[in-house]
Amino acid sequence: MWFRVGRALSDRSFCTLAGAVDLHAEVLRRNSGRSMVVLHGLFGSISNWREVGKSIAQRCEVDVHLLDMRNHGRSPHTERMDYPLMALDVLKYAEREKLGSFVLMGHSMVRGVGGSVELGAERGVDVGRVAKGGKTAMLFASRYPELVEKLVVVDISPVNGGARSVELQLDIMRKLKRIDVKRVGSLREADEVCKRYIDVRGEWGVCVCFFFAGLRGS
Repeated sequence: MWFRVGRALSDRSFCTLAGAVDLHAEVLRRNSGRSMVVLHGLFGSISNWREVGKSIAQRCEVDVHLLDMRNHGRSPHTERMDYPLMALDVLKYAEREKLGSFVLMGHSMVRGVGGSVELGAERGVDVGRVAKGGKTAMLFASRYPELVEKLVVVDISPVNGGARSVELQLDIMRKLKRIDVKRVGSLREADEVCKRYIDVRGEWGVCVCFFFAGLRGS
């Protein structure tokens, strides 16, 4: 889905970038003077969107900025991770690159987990460190509308998935923690190991693939 964002201005003169990190990025330049920023989904990285980004850059004549979110890919890893901080990371990148207004696209990111840090702690999973591209994009657009020409939200909506959705996600994360990743040498091996714990045929199979691909770097 995509939304046009209102022109009401936020007052960034009072905004501090304290806590924001310098995100690793890959820019597919067309020297068009227009920019699109892409935020990946759960366990993802720049590599998930590289080929699509190339196609968008060529067809739409736009510079595509692919970002690794914090604790993912080659971006810095930190103990703290939440929506406001991730939106601040994107703001820091936009100001560093002097992007002006741009098209912002965010992909997916775990329905319902965002408000379930306490439940995650009870289950032995730190859900606060799960990146959320789609929801981060929505928060960024609501806080800094003057910077967002258009908002593109892929495979997620601004709703709570409910307790059942949260429990499913926590269960999969808990199972991933059981795997000794140092003994997994390839995505094929990862797939075989994961089959013992997780049904890899559905959408979560894709997330698991992203998870192991991310361990090898983007």
